[in-house]
Amino acid sequence: MKHGAKLAAAVGLALCVAAQTACDTEDEGSGAQSTYDVTVSWEISGLQTCEHLLPASAPYDGELLEFDEVSVTVWVQEGDEEPLQTPVRQDCEDHTYTIRGLAAGTYFVTMEAWATIEEGADAGLGEELPYFQGSMEIDVPQTVEGDYGCPLEIGTADISVAWDFEEPGGCGLNGVETVDVYLEGDNGHDRSIIDVECDTSEMLLVEDIPWDTYTLTVDGYSEDSQLTHEGTYVTEEQETEFELRPGDWEDPFWVVLESIE
Repeated sequence: MKHGAKLAAAVGLALCVAAQTACDTEDEGSGAQSTYDVTVSWEISGLQTCEHLLPASAPYDGELLEFDEVSVTVWVQEGDEEPLQTPVRQDCEDHTYTIRGLAAGTYFVTMEAWATIEEGADAGLGEELPYFQGSMEIDVPQTVEGDYGCPLEIGTADISVAWDFEEPGGCGLNGVETVDVYLEGDNGHDRSIIDVECDTSEMLLVEDIPWDTYTLTVDGYSEDSQLTHEGTYVTEEQETEFELRPGDWEDPFWVVLESIE
């Protein structure tokens, strides 16, 4: 999962801790250590707990998060498309996980605490989502005294935005050269992506979006930078506002652009 504006001040920080524990193998003949084990642990708001009561303010509404599992993923470096090891999901109550067989070097570790909120009608309810997320770099073998620490906090969302036109013909026949994409959140979590090349065969990835209630709009501009088309994302319930909870949302958010003439 990937990481925007942080909400730790509202919900407190959670600490995940890593410590080098043991070696797996030694180079034959030299006695030199070739791989290492690193143990990571997770704490929510400074406690070894698997529950967290969210603030009463919107969009959290005082909901109780009960974490079932924590996933741990090791990457060679931040931003890689593929992890170094298969992500592992550990029972949250275990509070620790040992990453085994790491060669000497620097690695990027991400952690996600998964929970399900069953009640209500908003998008994401009834689904298991990574409500709390964190990341850290670790050196192998460990080069600092004590533990590695990272903030684990309310997570963010990644979505793909796609657009098409009310009239057939795509961007070319509709005379649209570029689009501007806007996310407007109820709690000030606004995002704008300006001057995107108009291509209805591609999707725009928007990452690290804080948990909030949003409207999503797309504006289309002609080659001479004149606004010619507008569109707003509409949910299956025909609503223009939608709550976006943490996670990697695979289904694209489609916006249909209409001519303003």
